[in-house]
Amino acid sequence: MFNQVITGIKILVTLFIIGFGIWFIKLDNLMPFVPPPKPGGEAYGSALDAYLLPSILGIDTIYGVTGIFTGAALVFFDFIGFDIVATMSEVTRNPRGTCP
Repeated sequence: MFNQVITGIKILVTLFIIGFGIWFIKLDNLMPFVPPPKPGGEAYGSALDAYLLPSILGIDTIYGVTGIFTGAALVFFDFIGFDIVATMSEVTRNPRGTCP
């Protein structure tokens, strides 16, 4: 019962924030929804400004559908990394001393 009440409160707060924020949406910011690709990587700026995954794969564009898949791949591997750390800390005997 307690979990259901807390979950209901969370859902109500989320719906309130969405309902309040919907008045601040500017549809002009959504056009174009997927920006067209433009040169990226080394051509975009210095070597430090280059995106890692497109540079490794030899993709020379940012934005567009390629940018969407690049971002999704980076988020996927970031999540897997955090998941591995959490799993490792769960099975250690002294996680405070073993895991950073």
